[in-house]
Amino acid sequence: VPGSFNPLHWGHIQMASAAAKTAGNLSLTSDVLFELSVGNADKPSLSLEALRSRVAQFRKKTLSAQDDAEGDSSSSETAKKKDGGAGDLSVLVTHAALFREKCGLTGPASFAVGFDTYRRIVGKIVWV
Repeated sequence: VPGSFNPLHWGHIQMASAAAKTAGNLSLTSDVLFELSVGNADKPSLSLEALRSRVAQFRKKTLSAQDDAEGDSSSSETAKKKDGGAGDLSVLVTHAALFREKCGLTGPASFAVGFDTYRRIVGKIVWV
């Protein structure tokens, strides 16, 4: 699940859970990778400070339980409840701005993308 994760939110978790289920009942915490690219085809590059902050969201100890109560959860604790697994969510930090570059890093992969990214893929050749 590629994204900018600014912030990591309930929609990201739900999309990853749906992708895991669709791909054959995979585990959200052990089989799904969230991919955060330092460079993006459509956005400015991330600073080191922004990168550290965004990666920290994937560790359960830094995620807010209040978000969980408000239904906009980024909590890996919630992910554990939905998934039945244990552990933090996995994030892969790359410099791959384009999907063909992302595939080159991971080998064969399926990507789950949100509507905003889908619109950019369809609307611009730079994403291919």
